[in-house]
Formats: sequence, structure tokens, C-alpha cells
Amino acid sequence: MQAKKLTSRREFIRLGTIGAASAVILVACAQAPAAPTEVPKAAAPTQAPAAATPTQAPAAAPTQAPAAATPTQAPAAAKPTVAATPAAQPKPASKEQVVLRYAGLTSMGESLIKWTKDWLDAKNYKVELSAYDQQSLPEKIVQAAATRTYIADMIQIGPNESIGLKAAGYVKEVPTDVLKTVSWDEVAPIFRRLLGYKGKIYALPYDGDAHSAAFRGDVFADADNQTKFKAKYGYAMDAELGPKDWVEYRNYAEFFTGSDWNKTGKKDGFGFAHMTKRNDTLFWGFFSRAAAYAKHPDNPSFFFDVKTMKPRINNPAFVRAVKEWKEECDKWSPPGGGTQLGWGNVIEAYTGNRAAMCIGWGDHGTNSQNPETSIIKGKSRYSMTPGSKEVYNDSSGKFESMQAVSYAPFIAYGGWSLSIPRDSKNPEAAFDWGGYCASLDISNKMVPAWTGANPIRNSQFTDVKIYTGNTDAKWDEKEALSYMKSIKDTISHPNAVADLRILGFFEYVHPLEEAVATVMAGQADPQKALDQCATAWDTITKKFGVDTQRELYADAIGAV
Repeated sequence: MQAKKLTSRREFIRLGTIGAASAVILVACAQAPAAPTEVPKAAAPTQAPAAATPTQAPAAAPTQAPAAATPTQAPAAAKPTVAATPAAQPKPASKEQVVLRYAGLTSMGESLIKWTKDWLDAKNYKVELSAYDQQSLPEKIVQAAATRTYIADMIQIGPNESIGLKAAGYVKEVPTDVLKTVSWDEVAPIFRRLLGYKGKIYALPYDGDAHSAAFRGDVFADADNQTKFKAKYGYAMDAELGPKDWVEYRNYAEFFTGSDWNKTGKKDGFGFAHMTKRNDTLFWGFFSRAAAYAKHPDNPSFFFDVKTMKPRINNPAFVRAVKEWKEECDKWSPPGGGTQLGWGNVIEAYTGNRAAMCIGWGDHGTNSQNPETSIIKGKSRYSMTPGSKEVYNDSSGKFESMQAVSYAPFIAYGGWSLSIPRDSKNPEAAFDWGGYCASLDISNKMVPAWTGANPIRNSQFTDVKIYTGNTDAKWDEKEALSYMKSIKDTISHPNAVADLRILGFFEYVHPLEEAVATVMAGQADPQKALDQCATAWDTITKKFGVDTQRELYADAIGAV
């Protein structure tokens, strides 16, 4: 199905890594790894690579108020010293037109300008969009920081790659009066924390990212499907919460593959679609699959042992995960599903009625509402990613049988934010516009629609009218409640896995994706491939400094 504007979200790239000083940033620019053509995120993917099954990659991270992020995985936000509840007085309109340059993703930048146009006109501000695809946006920003070259007055950046920019002093601290305009206390604590560095705030809230599961509730509830499934597997499908663990997920995937559940008459439906494409979103897809096995609820460490910074990526949990993932993708995913599906392809397979389940950012929900690209509006349900009753304990070196399903949802990426570079030519006006872009009002308009911005505010997990009353999306109430609950449950879970927020992020991504991709393609032994990845990770850690990386990793997982 061809879409006019698809919301390609994680179409953001893998590019060079950033260090804690300009010299390190320069090295990162020179060593930037190959970038994916487009990982979904913005309102329209510029070019998400099409997989064999989806005809075109689509565009592109709870019922109760989200609990504060738990210390083990989602540390408390770095709070500004100011009380950020009362709104600041708006700045008067400029007598002469102020021109602001904004560096952001093409579609997300267009969305920001669209939703703030009346405000910009009233202020006599004009925004010139320096539009980049997700391959080049972080790369251009890193290069600008390294060469001290002006790129824009405001930039769109993510938490993983921005930590070096914050450490290097490239972005300005957000003034307290601006924090007052964004309803700071309304931002969920887990996302507030990602906007800061060493107790200070350097970015404005725009997008909240975490992985959750989407599935066809209508198909799961079908009486004939229920009868056949129970006869084959001995238990009933759950049409509201979906599969609870990876054993059930495999059952569901097997059951729906090759059947006519999608009513096309061709028996061309598949069980699921996952992001497996290297230089795209494989990194996040794999860790969502592995987390339930590898994250023990009694130990905060995941990627590394936080005490020694020894990589854990080659332990039995990750080896088991990649073995099972290969089998699942080979058997129950669309053609090319083991190596060729980017996040955009996954969304299209799901919203195009080809895959019964998918896992990824909240774009699976918002894109399901888009009448131009989706034929499943109102039919989806959502949940946390599957858990496991067997979890690897690194201390004992054995898998442990758990009394109940152990969940470990992945706070993948954490969300795009807005920052003001130190060489901004109009910093006051940039903060003025940035504060409005990050305001509660604008956020509530963008999050329910296919803009690439995912839920980030407390009210977006509790107030269903934000979704059902949205002019563009007009969600079905039951679907919206399921979507809200799944993300709330994910970001407030005590065993949630924080993303890898240390220096050189993309340098770590490359060997991981190389190892997993070769295994998925049947070209490498799982243990040997992950051993090589662990060796590469150890070398990278030593390059940036073990103590430096340990401090950052401990901070990221709340082990300080």
C-alpha cells in the first residue's frame, strides 16, 4: 500500500559517536558508521527501505498515572532548582521579523511548524527548516559541534547521541523561565531524566520512546480462531493483553502464519513483524527480544556488569535470544523478516493487514489511525513486550525458573528532544519557540496523531479524551485505553531496561548489529559472533575510559 505520508519514526541513524570533548567529537565524526536509509519516526519517512513483503515502508517509545521511574532502571529525573509549575509570562511579539533556523527531521520539522504556525505569526517569527533525513541529522549536528560551525538556532536530537554534546558544552542549559512554559512537572519522570546531564537540563521535552507490543485484538477475539487455537495449544488466546511470554508469543505467531486471518483469501498472513535490518533499527529490535531473558529483576546490570564494565552481550541469555529470534523470523515473519525489515517496514506490514503482531515504538498505534496508510483503525490492542518464566542470573551463571512471568520492557532510545546550540544566532527567540513547541498544549495535539511524537506527559497516560478528541486521529476509546496502559505499564515497570546512554553509543551499535545480523543470516555461530561483539565493546569502553563509562552507565540504570 502506497502512503502519501507515513510516519517513519526511528528512521534515525547510526552515526558517529560523540565524546566528552571537542577532540573526541572530531574523532567520532571521522569514524561515523554507515547510516540506515531511514528508520521510522517523523510524520513521513523519507525512504524507509522496503522489505520483500511490505510494498513500501511506512513512516516513521496506561490507565494509571505513570509511577516515577524505579531506581534500578529508570532513575529519577534531574530536577531544576526552580519550581516549574506556574506558567511564565509570554514574550511580546517582535517588531521586526525574527528568522530562526531549525535543524530537524523533514517530516517532524514540518509538523512542528504546522502546529505552531499561528503562534509564530503572532510573534512575527519565521522558521527556516534545515531538513535532514535520519541518516544525516545527527551526523550534521556532530560535525557542526566538532568544527564549531553554526548549523541552526534549535536542533532536534536524541538522548543516546546527545550525551557527548552535553558533556562538551555544545548545547545551552534550559533557562528556568522556559522550563515554566513547558509544564515540566507534567513530563513523566523517566523522560525528564533523559533531558538532563549532571543535574542540569539541556533539552526540552518533545517525544517519549519505549517499546511495547501491538496486536490484532479483533483477530484474537474471533470465535473460530479462539476455538482452533485452544484445540492446538491447550489455552485460550487473550484478545485484550495478547501473549504473556515468549513461549506464548511463538504459539501465536505460528498459529497465524499461513492462515487467512486477514481475510484476503490468499492465506498470506504472518504471525509478526520485527525490526531486524542492520544499519536501521536492529539494535533496538534485538534488545527488546533479549531483555526478558537477560535482565534479572535482582540485578540492575544489563549491557555491562556495572561494577566492572565487562560486557554481558555474549552470556547465555543473549545467545539464546538470538537463536530463537532467528527461528521465529525464518518461520513466522514476512519474507526477508530475519534481516531486511526496518521499523518502517514493520509498521507497514502491521497496519497493512499482513502481520498479526509487532513490537516497537508507539508509532504502531498512531500509524494505525492514519486513514491514508492503515486499514486496521480501531482493531489493535497493546501490551508490554513479552516476558519469560526463565531468566538468566549472571551471578550464578544459570537460568532461573521464576514463579510468575518476569517482564523487562525496553525503554528504547528514550525520545527526541529540542536543544539550543551555544552558537545559536537567536537563542532567546529559539528558547521562546522551543518552549511553545514543548508545551503541554502542542504535545497533546501531536502525540495522538502520526507525527512521530510518542506519549511523554502524565496526562497522556490517563486522559483518553486526548486521543478520542484529537481532530486528526479520533481514536476508538477502547483502543486508546489499551495503548495508554501499555506504555504506562512499560515506563513504570520496576525491571524496565534503560537504553545504552554512554559515550560512543553508535560505536557500540555497529559490532552488535554486525554480530546479530550475521547470525540471523545463517552466516555465523551465535556464541562466536557475540564473543567477537563483546571483545569489540571492551575495546571501545577502554578507548573512552572505563571509569568514565562506568559512571555514565551507573547513572543511566540508576545504580549510583
